[in-house]
Amino acid sequence: MENIVSHIKIGKEHLAYYVIGEGDRYLVCFHGFDEGKEVFENWLPSYGKKYTMICFDLPAHGDSSNFHATRLKSFELIEFVESIKAVFNIETFDLLAFSIGSRIGFSLLEVAFSSISQAYFYAPDGVKEHPIYRLSVRTFFGHLLFEYFVHHPELLIKVARKLYAYKFLSVSLLRYLEKRWMKTSLREKLYNTWYALSLLKYKTLNHVPTKIIFGEKDTLISPKLLNRFKASDKIETFVVPFSHQLITSKLNDWNCTLLDMDSL
Repeated sequence: MENIVSHIKIGKEHLAYYVIGEGDRYLVCFHGFDEGKEVFENWLPSYGKKYTMICFDLPAHGDSSNFHATRLKSFELIEFVESIKAVFNIETFDLLAFSIGSRIGFSLLEVAFSSISQAYFYAPDGVKEHPIYRLSVRTFFGHLLFEYFVHHPELLIKVARKLYAYKFLSVSLLRYLEKRWMKTSLREKLYNTWYALSLLKYKTLNHVPTKIIFGEKDTLISPKLLNRFKASDKIETFVVPFSHQLITSKLNDWNCTLLDMDSL
């Protein structure tokens, strides 16, 4: 059956989504950077039997690409959640977010926790902001510099190599930049995505039962961050033997076993 793409308004723009899965509960899903809503087809063995999955394209991604000089605000997320509930005629839903998609996920838990029954976060970005992200989106001159590097990619590579030499940059991030930063479409996507999410900040999770999964070999989102959640009785943390790209068939096996999907 062909998946039909629809849109839900969020602020001045719209987020595209399509629906997969066959369960009688609803799961709202947000993917990682440079992926798309279609990636959640890989999650069907874990979640597709229990959930109907509402899979969104992030700002500046896929069919949600019309995000230019647009920043999402908290009150717009409240309206977004109410629209989801109205479209699907539901009172509550569960939430799944991977990597940078967690920035939206965390904010949804803050402003609309009464509409969310349970949450799953995989390699969540935003728990601790990288200094480069903070400089690029939260300071005037840093943002100007970020925009300059988008248009002068070769200079950023030179700066990154200097930062790596002085141990201010990890080797994984340097290799990522060297491999991908020269692609114009990718630079513009990163710029627009970071800008769109720049007002959304992680805050303490206290209201909703939440499972947070880290990759043991993840060099982008350190599994050491799980220590930040030990004080909450609403949160369970797990470490799985994967790197940052957690979406694999083995992860589905792990989900079904340790997250006990059959009992959800």
